[in-house]
Amino acid sequence: MLKHKIFIYGYNIHTVNMSNFIRESVEILGYIDNHNKSDGKYLIISEEKISNYLFDYIVVTDNNSEQNLIVRGISKHNILNLHTYIHTYRVTNLIHIFIGISDYTKAWKKQNRIRPMK
Repeated sequence: MLKHKIFIYGYNIHTVNMSNFIRESVEILGYIDNHNKSDGKYLIISEEKISNYLFDYIVVTDNNSEQNLIVRGISKHNILNLHTYIHTYRVTNLIHIFIGISDYTKAWKKQNRIRPMK
């Protein structure tokens, strides 16, 4: 199974814990953080350098990060806002987000007959 290549926006205990949980389902290229420097264990880059990398998605956990990336020219289709995604589709298991994002969403919504919240 081809794994999605992702960056995670923000480098802190929460994003590292999240990455440990999803590591088997995706290829984590590194973290985007303007305030932390690489510690030798993980690749940590600033927003300005993201255009130098090939990736499928950037995972963000808030709207401010999403807007920062859009301003830098990152397509909204390449940004996965976990907060919005989880609340819109009522997904409670993070692992399902990364197992074929669009395929899973279609199947899950059909099975549960759930429409996005307004």
